[in-house]
Amino acid sequence: MRAINVTQVDLFSLDTEGNEWKVLKSLDLNSFDFKSIMIEYFPDEPKKERMKKYLEEKGFQFAFDNRFDIFYIKK
Repeated sequence: MRAINVTQVDLFSLDTEGNEWKVLKSLDLNSFDFKSIMIEYFPDEPKKERMKKYLEEKGFQFAFDNRFDIFYIKK
């Protein structure tokens, strides 16, 4: 995103078939203005709770969970 000079993102959708937690924690959420984030997860994924806690600590508010994706919006 830096390479194309993007700093504001309305919707960031993360779907990496099992590596979502690794990608999420590597994002610099302070340098980019993500308005909302949607993350795919497997229903029995233990990392889901870690991802939810991390996003809440970074200033995002839980919006919904459809059993395959969690959706957060920036407070």
